[in-house]
Amino acid sequence: MNFKNVLPGVIGLGMLAASFASAQAATVTVASSGSTPDPINALSISVDNGTSFSLDLWALSFPADFVGGTMEITYDANLLSLNSFTPGTTYNTGSSALTVNPFGTDTAGTLTFNVVATAPNTFLATNGILGTLAFTALTTGNLVLGIADHPWDPTWAQSGQISPTYLSANVAVVTPVNPVPLPPALWLLGSALVGLMGMSRRKQAVAA
Repeated sequence: MNFKNVLPGVIGLGMLAASFASAQAATVTVASSGSTPDPINALSISVDNGTSFSLDLWALSFPADFVGGTMEITYDANLLSLNSFTPGTTYNTGSSALTVNPFGTDTAGTLTFNVVATAPNTFLATNGILGTLAFTALTTGNLVLGIADHPWDPTWAQSGQISPTYLSANVAVVTPVNPVPLPPALWLLGSALVGLMGMSRRKQAVAA
């Protein structure tokens, strides 16, 4: 057998399998509410200080035999205030349940939630929103909105532990830019120029 001819084919199949596995890997990420999630790149957003905003927490490419698990979200409570976490309708139906703060250990800057599938074969067959996070920006600064498996209860499927890829979000809280009003002198100058243009046109008409 000519191994020189076989080896490239084996390598090619291996790369194809690896890329397929990567494309199918379970991922948890966030996106601005109403936006399509990016399954590869973490979200980076800028929000004005003092404003409220919402982020959707997405589950992508989870196996259909997903059983459940607990996830943890962390953030800087000095920069953001968590107003609410609303479970998504896709994963809070008769075939599943989502419980916030299952261990009673959440504090400012931490949110945990447990997801249990009572019908694993139909639970996460498609991508969907786990829940929506509503925040208010408290002061300027940069932070990471972290997402991870909770160490006490990682995510599992009937076939074993999943270990999803978690894409944390980068949030910059900035000072809002207020429009600078034009000084009154500029308005007077503009009126004067319009007047001069009108006089010039009248003189041209008389000369003609």
